[in-house]
Amino acid sequence: MTAGSNCISKEEARRFLVKYHGLDGGQGLSGKDGIMRFMNRVGCIQYDPLNVAGRNADLVLQSRIVGYRPRLLEELLYTDRSLVDGYDKMMCIYRTEDFGRMARVRKAAADGAAAVMRRRGQTEALELLDVIREDIRRNGPAQAKDFSIGCNRKGRWGPKKLSSSALDYLYNTGELSVAGKTGTQKIFDFTENLFHEVRTEEFQGEDGESAFFRWYVKRRIGSVGMLWNKNGGAWLGHFVSDRERRGACIRQLLDRGELREFRVEGIEEPFYMRTEDADVLNRPFQEGRTTFMAPLDNLLWDREMLRMLFDFTYSWEVYLPADKRKFGYYVLPVLYGSRFAGRFEPEQYRQGDSVLRIKNWWWEEGCGGDMDMRESLADAWKRFGAYLGAERTEGTVQVIK
Repeated sequence: MTAGSNCISKEEARRFLVKYHGLDGGQGLSGKDGIMRFMNRVGCIQYDPLNVAGRNADLVLQSRIVGYRPRLLEELLYTDRSLVDGYDKMMCIYRTEDFGRMARVRKAAADGAAAVMRRRGQTEALELLDVIREDIRRNGPAQAKDFSIGCNRKGRWGPKKLSSSALDYLYNTGELSVAGKTGTQKIFDFTENLFHEVRTEEFQGEDGESAFFRWYVKRRIGSVGMLWNKNGGAWLGHFVSDRERRGACIRQLLDRGELREFRVEGIEEPFYMRTEDADVLNRPFQEGRTTFMAPLDNLLWDREMLRMLFDFTYSWEVYLPADKRKFGYYVLPVLYGSRFAGRFEPEQYRQGDSVLRIKNWWWEEGCGGDMDMRESLADAWKRFGAYLGAERTEGTVQVIK
């Protein structure tokens, strides 16, 4: 986007996003420092407990961080305390330094949890809060299994015990935070015991609400790199889902010089990026890198934007019945350079297995015949296997030969 021009091609938009997310390998992100550099840019990544070939957060990071291993994220969360589990777009991982700024999001999440309890007739859980607090004060960090008080109404979703609902509520308020995990089970402790120098609330005063909203909208745009003001997956969550209110905030940010508005050729809707990110457009693009993407990767949050920019249609079909799926249960997109070249479905991988097995592979139209692409894909398999700890991959011979 040159001076005097506010329109870019779709290829320029694709390259911007790939560079912005470090997916071309040009930023040299590695180790915990590389993770934090990436998190400083995008603000948050989405957490999901399903583990087929790693959990979503690990899959996001392995696609960007050289030599990534899941223990690095665990250390940043539960040893270094540089990152924290918390609600954002959905359940996410974000920077601990943003914990105070997220106070309004926590309150909205807690209010939502209380409303769910009322609908389900579970408000007795709120009478257990002091019991939970006293137990943790006396006995230290605790898991849901350490309490067995009351029985919730049977259902597919949500806690089965009133005590678990009470724990989740205290977590949503921010009074409790995740001290660690056993598998996917959270270990809770008082936030003040875990983050000694973190403010619990910011954006005070007369302009507090407006200042928070400006920060939050701008941060969400940064989580993707560029966004339009159309409702979609990138604008899920509290506060930002209202298009009219969001649009008014975007206009304020434009007036303040904090956002840039631009167009992409062939798309009517305008796009926005943070002013400080515009220089990414002019950075060199590293050609020919292949990487496997997480199903809930930040780049994929807005599926319509993905389709319009990349000509790639993707749907996470994990919750669909098998006979309703077009591809498979847990399918990962394959990015080659600035285009999506295919997608694949891995078999369930368990820690300690020596083999990563690929159940299905689908090329995108026009992809698969290029020798450079296949060599790049072979390198991607090596990196992916190393991330999981697998010694070799099976089921890909027809893909990489």
